[in-house]
Amino acid sequence: MHEDHEGNLWVATNGGLNWLRDGKIARFTVNDGLFDDAVYRVLEDSRQNLWFSCNKGIFRVSKKELDDFAQGKIKKIRAVVYGKSDGMKSSECNGGTQPAGWKTRDGRLWFPTTKGVVVIDPENIKTNKLPPPLVMEQIMTDGETLWSYPNASRISGNEIQISPGKEKFEFHYTALSFTVPERVRFRYLLEGFDREWVDAGTRRAAYYTHIPPGHYQFKVLACNDDGVWSTHPASFRFYLQPYFLAALLAAFAAHRFRLRRVRTPFLRFLRKERELRAICMILWRKAFPVLSCSWMLPDAISEIDLTNPNTISCAQPIWQETDCCRRDALSGNYETHRYNQEILPKLSLIWHNN
Repeated sequence: MHEDHEGNLWVATNGGLNWLRDGKIARFTVNDGLFDDAVYRVLEDSRQNLWFSCNKGIFRVSKKELDDFAQGKIKKIRAVVYGKSDGMKSSECNGGTQPAGWKTRDGRLWFPTTKGVVVIDPENIKTNKLPPPLVMEQIMTDGETLWSYPNASRISGNEIQISPGKEKFEFHYTALSFTVPERVRFRYLLEGFDREWVDAGTRRAAYYTHIPPGHYQFKVLACNDDGVWSTHPASFRFYLQPYFLAALLAAFAAHRFRLRRVRTPFLRFLRKERELRAICMILWRKAFPVLSCSWMLPDAISEIDLTNPNTISCAQPIWQETDCCRRDALSGNYETHRYNQEILPKLSLIWHNN
């Protein structure tokens, strides 16, 4: 446990860090940004930083960041880690006995490790204030390289066209930092797909699957070992083309369906008219030459010899049925079974009787 200058109590456990303030407890874990959950010792320097020892090394966190996280002002805690690359012979600290660390009057911090004691002078620690420059190394789709780093300068700011059907995307990136490069952390965002930045940790690749067609821009940021983030992201713009043929076929099918609904009554009428026309032609050959087709029936009747009983009995029913069929077809009230079961037999009967 550690009591700071403000009277707040910091309790280190195997399950994270607990902060007791004003009768309320706030808890911080690895998921929140701590380097390790199993903390052996908590010490405070004069710059309002808390130092922690664990079996993975030593790390520090700003008290202001912890306060901001507890109040919901930030989503992640930034921990600065120290290990072998910083001069420690072993990054594993001891915590089996207490105290597992001490602060001397000169402000230096002492931590025991498996290979000796580590002494830290917080007042003389150099901070890396230069953000690492970023580079997009490689873009892959479905296991094939779309482009790699030597071509990066040629596509800067341009949108790359990607053929449809691609399902797996890999974006490989890195940061050009020679100061503890293994501690460089990244976060990325795919505009048009992601709603917020994704914390990638130290991973140097982002993976996406089943991206819908559209315009996208992949962005990545990096921070150095002291938590200084880059301000200008590396980016890659691309357009995933849709299946135009499939879209056209779907639109064509929908158009055909609409036309079919509109044209079906009229086409049914044309079929009826052809059948009636055939019957009328037979009757024309047999009974009255002036009749040439069903559409001419009203005019043709005026030319028929009405003194002939056979002519009148033959033409009048055909004209009535033809006109009735025409009205039904144009109004959309055509019924196939009625036509097949009533009209055709009636016309056939008229023909046989004449």
